[in-house]
Amino acid sequence: MGLDVKARVLIVDDEAGTGYALKLLLELDGYEVIVAADGDEGLTLASADPPDFLITDIYMPKLDGFDLMRRMKQRRRLGGVPIIVISAAAPRELRRALDLGARAVLPKPVNYQDLLDCLRAYASSDRRTGRPPAHRREATERHANG
Repeated sequence: MGLDVKARVLIVDDEAGTGYALKLLLELDGYEVIVAADGDEGLTLASADPPDFLITDIYMPKLDGFDLMRRMKQRRRLGGVPIIVISAAAPRELRRALDLGARAVLPKPVNYQDLLDCLRAYASSDRRTGRPPAHRREATERHANG
């Protein structure tokens, strides 16, 4: 079951296979998906046409996920875009991603249903606050502290 209205998702991951697989799966669920190979390309694409959601890895060439999140938060048009981090990073690094404003962190390999649950929770959360339901925030923090 997909979304009633297409949401635009930007996936930023230097592992082409990961980006492509997520793109296919999310498109099957009704999302419009764009893929960037690194943070620099992701920032350029997001700046040109802000996505509804950003999914990013942490460790990438040119501009890593941490710097991508920082730069997006500094730009008025991008500061409110919900960010989901998907990474094989250590729990300490995942916690850092939350501290920088990621709405969720999911470990690689990502459980596709967890990712869909995050996207759906944010789509149904209050757009003014951008905060997901409390149960999703707690589940996200458990992953980061894992």
